[in-house]
Amino acid sequence: MSLSPASLTFLTTGGAGALADAASQVGYAGAFTASTAAAGQAGSCSGIATIAAAGGSTFTITPAAAGTCAFTVAGGNGRTANLPISVTTTAAGGT
Repeated sequence: MSLSPASLTFLTTGGAGALADAASQVGYAGAFTASTAAAGQAGSCSGIATIAAAGGSTFTITPAAAGTCAFTVAGGNGRTANLPISVTTTAAGGT
């Protein structure tokens, strides 16, 4: 199973900064699902980014706040892929 791109880096937050990611798995034509660790757990995207199915094997990831986290995307036969997320925000002027 693979994701394209394999990781995402955001330089802004909000819907205008949303990016797409596509899952693929040889021999699998079913639905893919995405999850993250529970809020407060290491690697949780809670409060940092959201992920939503965008049709087929594509997901839309929307950055919400600065931080790093990961989503796990699952396909068929118990296969999963990790999607690392990095959100960095800076104020105008770089401060």
